[in-house]
Amino acid sequence: MFTAITGGQDPNPWVAVPLVVGGVAEATSGLIYGSGAILGSAEAMAMGVAAGTFFGGATAAIGFGVASARSFERGDTAGGVVNLLGAVGGALLIASLFTPVGWVALAGVGLVALAAGFNLGRWLRD
Repeated sequence: MFTAITGGQDPNPWVAVPLVVGGVAEATSGLIYGSGAILGSAEAMAMGVAAGTFFGGATAAIGFGVASARSFERGDTAGGVVNLLGAVGGALLIASLFTPVGWVALAGVGLVALAAGFNLGRWLRD
C-alpha cells in the first residue's frame, strides 16, 4: 500500500497510475497469500507469492527508474546510480519468476533494499 499511496503523489500520471495499480495489486497478492495460509491452500499461497513478486518487482523498476532519471537530470549522480540499481533489482525480481537460479531473486531483493535504504536515509537527513 505504501507504493500505491506514494505513487499517487507523483505529478506525472504516466508514473502515478502504474504505481498505484501495482501497489494495490501487490497488497492484494499479500491478501491472497494470507488467505491461502489460513485455509491451507498451497495453490493460493503460490499464486499470492508469484503475483506479489511480479507486482513488487514491476513497481520497484518503475519507481526507482523514474527516480534515477530525475536524479540524473538534477545532476545527482549518486542518487541516479543507486536508483538505477534499484530499478535493476526490480527487473531481477520479475526475472526470478522465470528462472530456478536462487541468486537472481536474492540479488533483486538486495538491490531494491539498497536503493530503498539510500532514499530513506536521504529523506531522514533532510
